[in-house]
Amino acid sequence: MTVKTPVKPAGTPPQPEFDYQNHLPQGQEIFSVRELAIWFRTSIQHWLNLIDSGEIKALDLSSPTASRFMTRIPRAEIVRFLNSRLR
Repeated sequence: MTVKTPVKPAGTPPQPEFDYQNHLPQGQEIFSVRELAIWFRTSIQHWLNLIDSGEIKALDLSSPTASRFMTRIPRAEIVRFLNSRLR
């Protein structure tokens, strides 16, 4: 028995993208890795792995002589990442 996958007709509008306004803290446009780990109840390492793999683009705001990283992820990048997981 063969199972056929339904084919979308030509001209079908693309799946809508969500803005996740109710799923991310309001009024915040940039997040630390720690904040995201707490908010999504994941580990900090999970977010660092996503950054290292290139799935999420992050900014390092630390100075060249700083002893610690200051990694931040823009809201738009989180929204892009979450929408890419819907497909």
